[in-house]
Amino acid sequence: MEISLEQAINLLRVEEAKTQDLSDRLNQAIALMSELKIAKATLENLPSKNTETLLPVGGGVFVPSSASRNAKILVNIGSGVVVEKTVDEAVKFLDERAKNLDKTIKEISKLLGQSARNRDVLKSKINDALRSRQGPTVVG
Repeated sequence: MEISLEQAINLLRVEEAKTQDLSDRLNQAIALMSELKIAKATLENLPSKNTETLLPVGGGVFVPSSASRNAKILVNIGSGVVVEKTVDEAVKFLDERAKNLDKTIKEISKLLGQSARNRDVLKSKINDALRSRQGPTVVG
């Protein structure tokens, strides 16, 4: 099915918006993956005995605290639900989340590739349509 120049331009705009949305989602997923890796490393490096530390609460503000590998910690499991877990349970939970997030990153990357190919096809159709509208070039 042939599409008009105007339809191709509109489809290209839609595809570009889709690409931007996918790119934003990919960047968010990558940032979350980095956050999960940092959380896991932090938990794995907790000392076995209670140690004084500073807990960052944001904005350059820290609260004195104590932590150990034996402590129970609170984990947000989604939808605002927080449960108490051991450090080892929390690490396993983070591993599972990272595994699922890795699948999501791969899916988004695949969709981004498809979107890029769609944009290339549409751009080619637009360029062909513009060339055919201009007619033969007179050299002289």
